[in-house]
Amino acid sequence: MNRMTYAFNLKGSKSNKETLILFSCYFIDENKKFVYSTGEKVNPKNWDFKNRFIYKNGNNKPKI
Repeated sequence: MNRMTYAFNLKGSKSNKETLILFSCYFIDENKKFVYSTGEKVNPKNWDFKNRFIYKNGNNKPKI
């Protein structure tokens, strides 16, 4: 059985302007990592770093 973990990350997480969203997955049994650019961009201030996803209409955006 192939076991795998996956996540979405930002290419330039410390950037002040839009950056690419990357999809990465790690195949545990094969000890290999695969990274793919989604081709989509997002401003890091609109990115949920804890859940590794874009904030949805401000509903899951933390209050400052």
